[in-house]
Amino acid sequence: MERELETTDVNLYFDIKTEQELITHKRGVISADISVNLDSFDITPKEVIDDIISDLKLVNGTISFSKDTFEIDGVTKYGQKIYVFQTGDFDCYGGPIDPEMDVPIVKLDNNNIINDVEKKYKEFGLDINNLNQIDIGRTDIWGCLIFELPKTRELIMENKIRKSYKITGLVLGNLWGGGSGRYPARTLRGTDKEKIIKEAEEALTDGSLDSGMGFESIYGAILSLTTISKINIDEKEFINTSDETIILGEVSDDEIQKLENFNY
Repeated sequence: MERELETTDVNLYFDIKTEQELITHKRGVISADISVNLDSFDITPKEVIDDIISDLKLVNGTISFSKDTFEIDGVTKYGQKIYVFQTGDFDCYGGPIDPEMDVPIVKLDNNNIINDVEKKYKEFGLDINNLNQIDIGRTDIWGCLIFELPKTRELIMENKIRKSYKITGLVLGNLWGGGSGRYPARTLRGTDKEKIIKEAEEALTDGSLDSGMGFESIYGAILSLTTISKINIDEKEFINTSDETIILGEVSDDEIQKLENFNY
């Protein structure tokens, strides 16, 4: 029997006894087979699978959860390969008080992260003395590692971060009638750092970097290049900015000292 269910993340297929349930979504397919005993818990097999998917940020792969085996072979939303395997007494969802478990295997991009998993169980408050005391089915305890591990953060930043650039500052020039002065520079924006710096250099050369104030001649600029970094994690946007000073043209050390920290 097939019927459509609701989901927000993935395609999900799983067999419960003789009933096949289907969830469709464009991002991927997860096949899941769950036969662990849930009679004593107010939770459905679909909810168990949905929790595992959410905890581990799965978008593709397979999940097998029976009374004596827990196995996941899939891909996270960040593109990492994840493999989890453990045999033991799973016929009490969440694990028995004194579980008879084998040491679990947990690999992220083929790196063994079981020691990191163990730390999460201890932080959770569980008295873990041996790895075979870990019930790896508690993905709610250790699933945060999918994002927290340094290699994961590096991968996310590399693939998900979006950078843009903005140039503001002061243009220095010779005034009509004598003397020198400064005016705000025209704001420049772009997504390529080298190109926006080159645009500023060309604008200084052709006299268009000032905001139309009309110097007799322009001889330099003290500019602030702002890097704006944005990343979306779990549907939340995080923004970071950093600034660096760029000196163009012939600007004296005295002018730099006076104007470098000027509020543009």
